[in-house]
Amino acid sequence: MLKIISIFLIYICAGANAQELISVYELPRAERSFESRWSAYYKDNCQMVSLAQSDELDLRSKGFRRCRDGSPSFVQPPSRGYQGWEGKCGQTLASNLVYSLCKKVVDPDRYFTPIFRDITPGVRPGTFVRGMKNSFPRLGVECPLLQGEWSINYFGVSDFITGIKERLTPRYSQRNQLKINRNGKTYVRNPVGLLIQNPGSFELHWVMAIDIIEQKNKCELVINHWDNQYQVPCDIVQGWSEKVGRTYPIVLKSFTTVSYY
Repeated sequence: MLKIISIFLIYICAGANAQELISVYELPRAERSFESRWSAYYKDNCQMVSLAQSDELDLRSKGFRRCRDGSPSFVQPPSRGYQGWEGKCGQTLASNLVYSLCKKVVDPDRYFTPIFRDITPGVRPGTFVRGMKNSFPRLGVECPLLQGEWSINYFGVSDFITGIKERLTPRYSQRNQLKINRNGKTYVRNPVGLLIQNPGSFELHWVMAIDIIEQKNKCELVINHWDNQYQVPCDIVQGWSEKVGRTYPIVLKSFTTVSYY
């Protein structure tokens, strides 16, 4: 059974970043090609630099990147193992969430790789939540340690988008919460991790939803990953999420999200 699970999950996080500034993170061309499938939804290359941050270079060396709206989108470290067996999108999501909740920069690879260990490639939802529950209290008083709980949510097709929307709005107030700027207004957000199947492939991938934009009959999710930001129609994201359970029905479920809520 464990061997079957490993085969099912071999593709998790195969896609990764294409615009690295530090050569050590440069990925093979075969992996970088996945980004072209997201190009229609591209919004921001997240290369904002804070001149007031004295340790800016050190933060960037850990993969930290800022988008124009103030949200983080960490560089995804390269996959490791045979044919990219161990992807790092789960670790990258964790660093994005920690900054969004605590304004604390932790290196995705060095900090979270030892925490997210299981027998499968990539990071399974249960491994992710257990790892966050164990590591979050050690991150310090900058984090809202008693304000919420790390959990997995398995939605249905009818409540996937509404469930994400509900969790994007924090239930508590804390000084380090993520504040994003959009159209001249500031919004406090509680980002949500989404497990999806990359468009046009069987590869699974963790991404962070930071906002939902609803205008008239239009609904789009703002998604950060690969040190970029994308704005994707809600029904497209829903389709990517639904494919997870259909492609890997034995070990994973459609409409899987993780969040601190």
